Amino acid sequence: MADVSSLILGTAQIGHPYGIANRHREPDRARAVRVIQEAVGRGIFSIDTAQAYGVSEKMVGAALKEIGCRDKMRVISKFHPDLNHLDSKTMLDSLDGSLARLGVDVMGGMLFHREASIDLLDRGLSDVIRSLLFTGRVEKIGVSVYSPDFALRALMSDGISIVQVPTNILDRRFIDEGVFDLAESLGKEVHVRSVFLQGLILMKPEELPEYMSFARHIVEEIRLLSQRLSVSPKQMALDFLKVSVPQARIVFGAEIPEQVQENWEFWKSEPREDVLGHLEAICKTCDERIINPSQWKQQGET
Repeated sequence: MADVSSLILGTAQIGHPYGIANRHREPDRARAVRVIQEAVGRGIFSIDTAQAYGVSEKMVGAALKEIGCRDKMRVISKFHPDLNHLDSKTMLDSLDGSLARLGVDVMGGMLFHREASIDLLDRGLSDVIRSLLFTGRVEKIGVSVYSPDFALRALMSDGISIVQVPTNILDRRFIDEGVFDLAESLGKEVHVRSVFLQGLILMKPEELPEYMSFARHIVEEIRLLSQRLSVSPKQMALDFLKVSVPQARIVFGAEIPEQVQENWEFWKSEPREDVLGHLEAICKTCDERIINPSQWKQQGET
């Protein structure tokens, strides 16, 4: 049975409309409170947010205060990508801003939002990281990456203790490149995001917008396999992670409390390991345009 302490509630949906399958748009404060309260009630005491997620930090802070669980939560946020990362005062002020909005005394982690920040380590960012950690107001510093190369570089860097990566049944690059194994050997954390690929893995073919027609064959294959094996796409997605990266921490988003409950129930269930072999064939027919949401452009966008 998977450990629920591995789960992290992602709050991108709480701050702004997020995900191709988002039907509820951003929640109001009352719904945000119910989502977080449901997570706490299920034993999920870690939250992931970001300064760039609209009003997410503010909404999370208000919800934690209303629920009365600030002292129980490990809150992880990300610095806004537009900050001058090499200016210590700017970064310290930014950290204090997140602490104030969230209403916590210490951040469990602060991540750099873009992998390109790793290129700044030798230009002064390492000194900034030491300054941030020296304050005692943040426990760990990390980075959110898209490519395995940057993940490996981050893990080998002093001061970086958390790497957040996309991994799912269609995207196994970080597993194949040894990112999870290296992190485990170094005693560092890997947080997995995009577990449902912004909801694409869970969609029905007829729900796809026209500009996403290039992904229709993958969605159809997932649905056919789901029907043939009598297991839901969500269960397949979570079982894959439970079996393939048991040492990782899993970030999942939720628009409504019922989604928290459903994810929790699937996570606690015994995995259907017989499904995993069937998923490999689907993964082989998937190209980067599908696994990289930055390439999901609506017609007319640039």
